[in-house]
Amino acid sequence: MHAWPNPKKVLEKATEERMQLDVVLPKVPAVTVSDETELEKQARRRKSPREIAPSDLQRLPKFQNEEMEGLLAENEQLKSNLGKCIMELRRKNESLLVLKENLQRMVRLSRTQETAFYRLNRLKDETSVGQQIAAETQLRQLNEIQTLTDDYASVKQKFVKILDQQSTTTEACEEGMRFS
Repeated sequence: MHAWPNPKKVLEKATEERMQLDVVLPKVPAVTVSDETELEKQARRRKSPREIAPSDLQRLPKFQNEEMEGLLAENEQLKSNLGKCIMELRRKNESLLVLKENLQRMVRLSRTQETAFYRLNRLKDETSVGQQIAAETQLRQLNEIQTLTDDYASVKQKFVKILDQQSTTTEACEEGMRFS
């Protein structure tokens, strides 16, 4: 004769499994492709070793039969919810992977922009220094030209004085020769 499982124990076990699922489902970590197969393996291992056939339910007393049907329906619902959760986790994981790739691309672009900005500032500084050196060189050259011009004017004045003196001396000599 085949021994039937104690309905109270079946009810307690189903309630315990439900509480475990309630505890596990909110804390499900991000699912990767390799984790998905592991979750599916765990779900298969959690199935009871002996599935209850509908014919077995007919042999149980009516109140136990209703309880057992409710538990089986709830178990199926939990399995369905688990499948939906796994699918939702897969979808979210794919979205996170896309988000991660976009974030990495943004970081690379930001670094490139930062490098370009640094180079641009360095070039501005070099240009500014070059302009300052060119301006100082031009000022120095203008000062040299001004000095040469001043020297030229000074030499010209001296030359004019010398010419004036010579002409005065020459006139005096010519006048002295005229009187002699």
